[in-house]
Amino acid sequence: MQTVYGSPSDDNARIIGEWFAAQTKRPVHPPFSAIGWVVDQQLCGAAIFNDYNGSNIELHIFAVDERVTRQMIVDVFDYVFVRANCNRLTAKPYRKNKAVRKFAERLGFAYEATLKNYYGPTRGDDALVYRMDRATAERWLQSNVPPIQSRDSSTDRAVAHAVSTS
Repeated sequence: MQTVYGSPSDDNARIIGEWFAAQTKRPVHPPFSAIGWVVDQQLCGAAIFNDYNGSNIELHIFAVDERVTRQMIVDVFDYVFVRANCNRLTAKPYRKNKAVRKFAERLGFAYEATLKNYYGPTRGDDALVYRMDRATAERWLQSNVPPIQSRDSSTDRAVAHAVSTS
């Protein structure tokens, strides 16, 4: 699996964001940064980061067949807590998405608040705010997963190819 980074000003973020939006049927609004994961020149997962304020950043993540791998988790936490030097990471799943909420809790995210009617008019459309802090993420950052691959032009071409053939 190759890891590809996209910053708000480059084509990788745009391509990964378009793929994420198509997969989730939810728009991605700039500015945002992104991580894409590529297997056999096809995107198989994406993380979108927005609302960065120097201390916190918000995460939206999607993986094909709901297969978020250990490498994806480590890549996300490395990006947030090492590269962006944030103190916390925020996720806001729908109340009705119990699978995502349970997954977040297993990773170590802590429930923080409920935002009523955040995604729509029903109770299931409430957003539940979860946070991950640097200390909790350390167990993932110290795991035995190899370091993130550096970005290269062949990976950039793989992302472009993945989007153009989907």
